[in-house]
Formats: sequence, C-alpha cells, structure tokens
Amino acid sequence: MNICYWNVCNETPPERLVEACVDLRQQEEIDVFCLQEVPYLPGFARTPASLTIAEALGMMEAFEHTRTLSATYDRLKGYGTAILANSLHSVQVKTIRNDSLAYMTPSSDNRRVLMTAKTYERPDLTIGVAHLSYKLPLGIGKISLIKERHNLAGHLENYRNGSGLVFGGDMNCGPGDGLDDMLIGAGLYNVEAGSPTFRSRHWFAGHATRDLDRVFVSKGVFATAELGDFGPSDHRPVIAHIE
Repeated sequence: MNICYWNVCNETPPERLVEACVDLRQQEEIDVFCLQEVPYLPGFARTPASLTIAEALGMMEAFEHTRTLSATYDRLKGYGTAILANSLHSVQVKTIRNDSLAYMTPSSDNRRVLMTAKTYERPDLTIGVAHLSYKLPLGIGKISLIKERHNLAGHLENYRNGSGLVFGGDMNCGPGDGLDDMLIGAGLYNVEAGSPTFRSRHWFAGHATRDLDRVFVSKGVFATAELGDFGPSDHRPVIAHIE
C-alpha cells in the first residue's frame, strides 16, 4: 500500500491541486491520500476541494474542517484535513486542540485534529493524519502546544494497541523539537523520507527550507518513504510504501 501525506497549501488553486493528485496517483500508484490544508472551492458555499479530487480519482473521501479564514452566508474560506481512498470505514476525528491560538491568527474556530480511517484493502492498518500547531514566538501558547502533543500521543497509543498504525502529516516542527521523542514513547517509529519537506514562498524569508512533514509507523509495520516534488504547494508530499 502506498500512502501520500501532503500539506497541499490552502492557497493552491483547486484545479491545480486536482491535476497534481491525479499525476501523483499515476506516477506513484497512490492508494490513500492524507491531505492537509485542503481549501474550499471558490463559488461554492461549503464544498472542499477534496471532494473534487476524490471524484477525479474515483475514490471515497472524508473531510474535517479545521480553520475558518472568513465566512459569509454563501462562502466559506478556510481549510481542513481529508483522507481519500478506494474504500474507507471506521473514520474517526479526535480534537487534540481547540483554543484560539491553535493557529497564529487567533480565532474561536481554530482546531487541530487527529483523523483516522481504515480501508477494506488493508483492514490490519489504521491510517492517521494530523496537521499540528507550530511554536509561537516568546513562548506564547506553550502550555497548549505541549497539551496538544500529549493528546496526540495518547490517541495514537490507543490506536496502536488495536492494530498496525501508520501516522503522518505536517508536524510544524523539526525532528529535534521533542515531538518525535514523544511519539517514540508512544510506540511509533519514524520512517525517514529525506529533507527538506517545506520551502517558504516568501523572498523576505530567504525561501527558507525545513523538515516539517514526517511519517511514523507502529512496531510490526514495515515501511519505507520518499519525497515527491513540491508541485503547486510549499510542502513536498511524503509517500510511505507499506509492505
């Protein structure tokens, strides 16, 4: 099974996102897409781009809203997390953080979630994805960030006890920031894919690169991972190959 973890960037035009996912599936034989920052379609009230991607790929789709940038009665601008696969069941969403500083711009609608699902093709695996918070300057929101990570590790440990587990996404921190050690303590192991996975779009940041996106598996799950091209996003897709 091949699982693609990708922060697609909410600023990516939906039509380019559809094309990129179609190309990825053909080139890498992707069985499951775990997408973060999935935008809503322009001109539609509350239709996420993941629905259009799923239709183009002939896949099932599960989507969870995580952030509102602006909203009117006929237009929702924001994004969320989605899992796409040929088959989906046992989809669950756990809120791991919902305070206003879950994103840098405070809002009562901010949420960080852990989304999990199973497929009929690999009923022995639970597939999980999350888009985590980043550290704010001057230690702002530090306690909530630590709590978010503990909540995540606790949920993942519970899923790990039930079956094999594959987890990944945009960690919004590097491998030496402490999160990886916490996940290792929960019984997960990092599958090295390479770096960098993120490249800043901004010239004033020097187009800085970082290793933010990673994949972890539980004991007994054998996997390798590689990075795809950046494509239309500022993140590279991380592709996990599960034996």
